[in-house]
Amino acid sequence: MLEARNDRAEIFARLKAANTNRDKTPHPGAVKPPKRANKKGQAKLDQFIEAATTQYATIDDVASFADIPAAMATWLRGQNLPQDCVIAPILQDLDWSAQSGLAPKFGPATTADMVGVSVAFAGAAETGTVMMIANEATPTTLNFVPDVEIIAISKKDIEAGLEGCWKQLRQWKKTNPMPRAVNFITGPSRTADVEATMVLGAHGPRRLHLILVDEASPWRKNP
Repeated sequence: MLEARNDRAEIFARLKAANTNRDKTPHPGAVKPPKRANKKGQAKLDQFIEAATTQYATIDDVASFADIPAAMATWLRGQNLPQDCVIAPILQDLDWSAQSGLAPKFGPATTADMVGVSVAFAGAAETGTVMMIANEATPTTLNFVPDVEIIAISKKDIEAGLEGCWKQLRQWKKTNPMPRAVNFITGPSRTADVEATMVLGAHGPRRLHLILVDEASPWRKNP
């Protein structure tokens, strides 16, 4: 007579035995970041600018978020780009009407929008990367649909490496809902898959313009 088998119990017993003497792998957050990701102060900001421009982003610098409309209008004119733009609602309270010719609207982007404007949640100096979170204040379509993307980021939110970006988000979500999506953006969209020829705008914006702001971000972050 055949004896009854308990395959589930047998599998778990084997897994337990295999892990009994196994060294525990540390959590990724416990791994020491590379030396490149340990800059501080002005050196950290300089590294962010160098890394971002190496990845084909352009950089502007303003004192406050209130200066963004004027800086943006000036840059668009200098690049012969349209003054029509779709802007993240987080920036809606800025004085956009003071810029003659600028035609802003607020909300998610559509395929009819050439210029999109948003605010980064954090940045990583190590790679010149900005961290974007998706919610009603910063729709994620602004990061992928327009041909030209303008992203403002507070200098206070630039971390040495990606680990610092995640630390900011973990702290923020203690009193806020987790965003629907988190995107890391390093320069404009590009690919060299076909004949090793660089093509911009392969999967998103062809141009990325970063506006670095001296004052604190409009994100309500915990101290």
